[in-house]
Amino acid sequence: NANVKGWFNLSASLTKVLTDTENAVALLSMSVPLGKSISANLHVQPQNGQQSISIQDNLLSSIGTNYYLQHSWGNTPRSQAALSFQNNWAQYRFNTSYTKNEFFLQASASGGLTVMDKQLFFSRRINNSFAVVKVGDYPDVKVYKNNQLVGTTNKRGLTLIPQLLPYQNNKLRIDAGDLPFDVTIPVLEKTVVPAFRSGLYADFAVKRAYGATATLLLETGEVLPAGAMINNLTTGEQILSGLNGQVYLSNLQADNKIQVNWLKNQ
Repeated sequence: NANVKGWFNLSASLTKVLTDTENAVALLSMSVPLGKSISANLHVQPQNGQQSISIQDNLLSSIGTNYYLQHSWGNTPRSQAALSFQNNWAQYRFNTSYTKNEFFLQASASGGLTVMDKQLFFSRRINNSFAVVKVGDYPDVKVYKNNQLVGTTNKRGLTLIPQLLPYQNNKLRIDAGDLPFDVTIPVLEKTVVPAFRSGLYADFAVKRAYGATATLLLETGEVLPAGAMINNLTTGEQILSGLNGQVYLSNLQADNKIQVNWLKNQ
């Protein structure tokens, strides 16, 4: 086996069974990476004049499409292809092959149905532990498991993530870029440890934040000096005033009380 400057991998083997009268079997293979998860492979068997070339996408656990294409020529020519697509609700597979005398086609679909917290979820097939992720009430937020896209939230801000490892750390992360600016996001990543073939609830506690830009004036009518400390006594937030007495107050409640301090004044 050899790796040629990171461009491709080359493998050669020679096998001979000592108690067999047949000739030795030689195999030459070359694999070329075409992307993060895509590779092309060439296999040659000189003793029977059989060769094959294939292209495949090896990323099997994420949302999206995976495929496998192969063509063989020589003594037994054959072409085959496989396509797999999965989304939040199911996984679909299509397989086909063609030889001189036969054409084969197969299609299948599999999925799961779960009831949790009085909510009904359609999902990919559940063979192990799972989690229901809640991202406020925001739809179309991407959810990642160990940095692989595994789901997007529905119109209620929920999605079911199957195939979690039981009794082990599973890192779930949401994409902040899918959320509006006026929200508070306590955490972007959670580590969940489900029991064997059990589900759990992972709430990222995303909430809408109410803010306002204000210009603060002194009793004399002058603007508040820049750099004054603003204490929101309702939320405990502390900020500094900007030029011309302008401040931006976030996480506002229905009623808010602020305290202003600068130099020796209050």
